[in-house]
Amino acid sequence: MKYIKMIFVILFICTLYILHAFYLRQGHIKEIYQHSEYSEIWARDCKSTVILVDNAPLSHDAQKKIWQKNSTEIMKKWAPLTDRCDEILFVNNRISYIKRSGDINYWIADDAICLNGILGGCISWGERLFYVEIGDPKWKDEVATDKSGTRVHLSFID
Repeated sequence: MKYIKMIFVILFICTLYILHAFYLRQGHIKEIYQHSEYSEIWARDCKSTVILVDNAPLSHDAQKKIWQKNSTEIMKKWAPLTDRCDEILFVNNRISYIKRSGDINYWIADDAICLNGILGGCISWGERLFYVEIGDPKWKDEVATDKSGTRVHLSFID
C-alpha cells in the first residue's frame, strides 16, 4: 500500500509539472533585437526582429498568448512589420556555444541565430518558437490576427 501511495504522489507531481510546462508557464520577453538587411529575393531592405523569451511555454496555445499579450507594445515601440518581407522570430533565450567561429558575424547563420555577435554566442536553430509575418496564413495550422489594421499570422516551429 505504501508503494501505491508513493507512485500516486509521483504521478501527481509529474502531471502538475507537465501541466505547468505546456500551459501554465507564461514566459516573458527578455530582449528584442532588430536588424535590416538587403534581400535579393525581395529586392529591397527587409527588417528582421528577434525576440528572446525566458521560460517559454511548450504548447502553441500558450505561445500564442505571449504574442497576444505583448503584440501591441512590440508593434508600437519597434514597428517590426512595415513591409511584406519583414518578420519577427520568437526564440528561447538559451545561448550556447558557437559551432563555427565565422557564424558569429551573421545575424542568422545556417543553423544558429547569432545576432552579429551581440549575445557573445549563438542560439541553436532548435530554440525557435514561432514566426510572425504580414499576410494571411499559408498553412491551416497557422494563427491569424489583426494588429493595428495589419493582418499578421503566426507560423509555429514543430
